[in-house]
Amino acid sequence: MVNNQTFAVVDLETTGTKMDGTNRIIQFSCVLVQNRKIVNKFNTLINPLMAIPADVQNLTGIHEKDVRHAPLFDDVAGTIYALLQDTVFVAHNIQFDYRFLNAELERVGYPELDLKGVDTVQLSQILYPCLASYRLQDLSAALEISHERPHQADSDAVVTAKLLIKLMDQIHQLPDSLLQQLESMGGALLFETRMLFSNELQKRTSQREHDADLIQVGKITFRRPRKFENHDQEHSKQPLLESWPASYEKRPQQLKLMKDVASQMRHGQPQAFFEAPTGTGKTLGYLLPAAHEIQYGHRFLISTTTNALQNQLIDQEINQLDQFLPFKVNVVSLKGSQHYIDLDKFAHTLDQPQNDYTRLIQMRLLVWLTQTETGDMDELNFTVQQLPLFDEITHHGIQGLNQESPYYQYDFMRRRIDEMQNADFVITNHAYLIKHAAEFADQHRTLIIDEAQQLVTTTLQNNNQVMDLDAVKILADTLLVKMESQVSYSFANLIKQRLLTRAEYRKVLQKIQVIDHTIPELRNAMLHRFMKLQRVAKITETPVRLKKIFGFVKEHINQYRKVQNAIRFLENKNPKLYRHFIELLDQQRLDSQSFNLFKAYFKLSNELLAKLKNWDRLALENLEKTADSLLMWLSYPQDQDGAHLRLHFGLMESQDFLQTNVYPFFNQVLFFSGSYFTSQTYQYFVDQLGAVESKHFKYQSAFDYEHQAKALLIKDGLDVNQVTTDEYANYLSNQIIKICQAQDRQTMILFNSNEMVEKVYDQLHDDERMQAWQILAQNVTGTAERLKKKFQSFQNVPQLLLATGTFWEGVDLPAEQLEVLVIAKLPFQAVQSPYNQIRYQRDDRAGGNSFNDIALPEAVMRFAQGVGRLIRTQRDHGLVITLDSRIVNRGYGKQFVNTFPQGMPVEIIEAQQLAGEITNFFKFKR
Repeated sequence: MVNNQTFAVVDLETTGTKMDGTNRIIQFSCVLVQNRKIVNKFNTLINPLMAIPADVQNLTGIHEKDVRHAPLFDDVAGTIYALLQDTVFVAHNIQFDYRFLNAELERVGYPELDLKGVDTVQLSQILYPCLASYRLQDLSAALEISHERPHQADSDAVVTAKLLIKLMDQIHQLPDSLLQQLESMGGALLFETRMLFSNELQKRTSQREHDADLIQVGKITFRRPRKFENHDQEHSKQPLLESWPASYEKRPQQLKLMKDVASQMRHGQPQAFFEAPTGTGKTLGYLLPAAHEIQYGHRFLISTTTNALQNQLIDQEINQLDQFLPFKVNVVSLKGSQHYIDLDKFAHTLDQPQNDYTRLIQMRLLVWLTQTETGDMDELNFTVQQLPLFDEITHHGIQGLNQESPYYQYDFMRRRIDEMQNADFVITNHAYLIKHAAEFADQHRTLIIDEAQQLVTTTLQNNNQVMDLDAVKILADTLLVKMESQVSYSFANLIKQRLLTRAEYRKVLQKIQVIDHTIPELRNAMLHRFMKLQRVAKITETPVRLKKIFGFVKEHINQYRKVQNAIRFLENKNPKLYRHFIELLDQQRLDSQSFNLFKAYFKLSNELLAKLKNWDRLALENLEKTADSLLMWLSYPQDQDGAHLRLHFGLMESQDFLQTNVYPFFNQVLFFSGSYFTSQTYQYFVDQLGAVESKHFKYQSAFDYEHQAKALLIKDGLDVNQVTTDEYANYLSNQIIKICQAQDRQTMILFNSNEMVEKVYDQLHDDERMQAWQILAQNVTGTAERLKKKFQSFQNVPQLLLATGTFWEGVDLPAEQLEVLVIAKLPFQAVQSPYNQIRYQRDDRAGGNSFNDIALPEAVMRFAQGVGRLIRTQRDHGLVITLDSRIVNRGYGKQFVNTFPQGMPVEIIEAQQLAGEITNFFKFKR
């Protein structure tokens, strides 16, 4: 029976997706599959007797003239109904195709289909858990299935049939243990999707030979820990640049960079700075010399800005070294524990009651564990990290692991740390580096800092923390209600069932009560001591001198220590309670009520401890240590009911921190950056890095900026300091409309604030002159990551992206992905923020000029990073337009102008000339 099953793979094109009787089918296609082979096809266009919406015509390529003489659905319904009898109905998103087709059959008098069904979306999610998208078009590209006409049913049905066959092949490769586990969980899947796992089990007459690369522990099958290669006797030592692949272009500036890096690694100073413009090939420029030095026993830690760039470095650039080297380098990627799965916790969730969606996620994770070597959940491209399951299975560091668990020796974080000792390259990110640099103290590594211009920002950001004192109170109250409730199930019930002792309960309860009672007392005292309460602003922020906060803590030292002791107790007790909870689970002693209560306790208490993670910063000894480098301020939205008092901690400067907490643990520190500096900003930057003694290497750009790009500076725009926010938003909106009317290319506007993004978006969205554009706005129409993907995958409609924050740096939008870049306002930081107030005041008191010493260099570097988004390859063309007239009319504007790449034409124009200049630039660039 299994071998003779016929799978009818169906795809429909319709006039719309609503199933309320107002839409009709315009194309029906079916591909029949038996024994993993396509055996027949059926396709027909259908006259819907109604207009086909323009967006459907554009998407499908099916126009009204194409269906004018096609049969009506009434005429083909009998053929379709007969064709599908005794088949298994398969579709990519079966909920739509099966239901829509049934509704149409019933409309013309046929009975509802009663077929088993399989959904290829869910199967693809399970069997290919690391793909970024499960749209049919994206799946076909990822799996190398030819897809000639996406969104036409006949082409889509064939592709779905070929996908089904690939999915069956994947299931055939699954080890017995995993296949059985997936089949047992398959009841959570749509329709009878589970049957493909059941079919494979039925066909296996004997247990298949175990894959030597896999190991099974309990209910989980995963890859064996890898073994690193030994380079010592694998090959004779190869001189740098001896072997150069014929397929790889030789760039003169990259070769010069490689030789300089190699020289510094072998004979150089403790620190060196390499400034390499986009297009130089900076990454390979340091990787190849470093790989060469591996032959002589040298080892490296490479740090870059983000997790995404960290992944890219490994997936692309490190793999590229295979073309240049006779050996493979041993690489370990290190991130914070929250990126990794905790195997022990995940295993226990498999035995817990779960909803269908969570079961689907678990099935994906089980397959992924047979593929991953890292346990890094970033590989999964999940967008559901808020799912409660992830709260349970996310790693919280090796100190919280249960050493008695059978999964302990296979834990991914433990493996990472063990492998790190012998890795040639350890790849991490700046945030991890500044927190964990001391862990590399005895490894004698060279530290390579990529995107060095971001290390200062990351250092300051990661030392800027906030403690919400009112949120602590709310969480403590909620936790106490859960524990003490006399109405619902409470800890008293756990004690009655002997799941917890009364003594344990009272100790935990007492410590939470201490936090619940003492924090509000300290909060009120702090509010009245430091905040001038007056209802004049939405949010009042007040800098607090360290000397005053020291006195406050000393005055309330008993209350401070009570909270500190309570935190220590809970930090030590919670892991023990969790292990007890797991034991009870294993012994099957927990009913659903006690299980849910334990889970709620751990979730709330962990959130409470997270809110209090900065409590130690207030310890007198810590305040003394950080008196010269730490700044603090309070924020309180006075005009809001139930306002929260928040205590903020910030690092004054980065250089002392880096010189003390990062650089001493490495043999040598090499800094690499794009070319974002003038002579003034370079000096400011290396001062902030604490790298004033480093040797400076600078390289020429590979781009022909004279012919690839142009900068337009508006000299008669509004002065942002002389107008209101609304007036400036009106000015920006009008200029942006002019820019869009003059061209139809991918356009990005860089802003300094979310508030201005929202104001401009509201005006553009309602303006009929922008109807031809798709307008994307950060934090309005989507998150930064989502908008980046959408902007990169544009098709026929020009897109306008209103962006801020991360889009100023580290975003790669080559060729047609970005051709017009607009800087709305020079990127000065907010002067009124307490953080900047304290920094600027400190510099002024020391005899400096805070504008020239701090504010201007930071703004100029950020401006240069923004401009750097435009030209990314040698075939790019584009305009950068600055709407802030201060770049022309203020003396300091020259520093911004000097950051434009050498050779790029810079023209100062009036606003009325803007449209003509844009038209002229792009006249011959299509």
